[in-house]
Amino acid sequence: MMNMAFKNLFAGGIGLLWLMGSMTGTAGASADGAKNLSVTPKTLNISTFFAGQDLTISGDIGRSEDIIIEIAGKDGASTFDLKGRIGPFWMTTGNVHLENIPELYFMLLPQGQDWPGKAEDLGLGINQLAKRMTTTGTVDVPPDIFAMFTDMKGSEGLYQEIPGAVRYADGRGDLRHFSAVCHIPALITSGTYDITARIMPANGKTRSESARFSVIETGFVKLVDDLSSNRRVLYGVTAVMVALVAGIVMGILFRQSGGGH
Repeated sequence: MMNMAFKNLFAGGIGLLWLMGSMTGTAGASADGAKNLSVTPKTLNISTFFAGQDLTISGDIGRSEDIIIEIAGKDGASTFDLKGRIGPFWMTTGNVHLENIPELYFMLLPQGQDWPGKAEDLGLGINQLAKRMTTTGTVDVPPDIFAMFTDMKGSEGLYQEIPGAVRYADGRGDLRHFSAVCHIPALITSGTYDITARIMPANGKTRSESARFSVIETGFVKLVDDLSSNRRVLYGVTAVMVALVAGIVMGILFRQSGGGH
């Protein structure tokens, strides 16, 4: 399967040539199986020009309680090509395969206090994911492979710890309202994502509530993914045709603009 960046570019090329567009649709709904969590939107649609979208999680907790929210994708795998010097040249010397680690991980923390430290004490946070990660490779696994992985995911916006993301407001009676907003990046993949809220009373046992939201592909992005997964020959032929036609169109536009001499 082609990588996501190429598929998005391919879909954009089709959209440009066919003069067709698509819109990102959203829908809000209460979280499944959770009394306290509301997720908006509950479905994110990835269209050709999807540039990411804000996700809001809200609900009510006791006045003396606090909440930490985790968002996690399904466990996936990632491969690192390791570079090294062979003679005068730098080249790939082997690879390391990482498994049992989520494709996306967010931790949304309340305002104030030392919440990153408290979250770590509860076994939460990006660094805790290293305990479940497994690695294999054609070479010795570097000791900093997890840091390399999380740096890459962080640069893509897929791994984040966000202090102050959870905000509180007055609620009814003995309750206070919480709301947390995070930005879901454009590089997110389709699937179902789990939301886990850890509700912490001032004195007592922490309890959890959960919800989910879905990410689905629509329009040209879905078409390209279907082609690349199920009709690879047709996908390859169509990609070549799109590239040829795009080149012809750009050549015509270039000449008309006076760029050629």
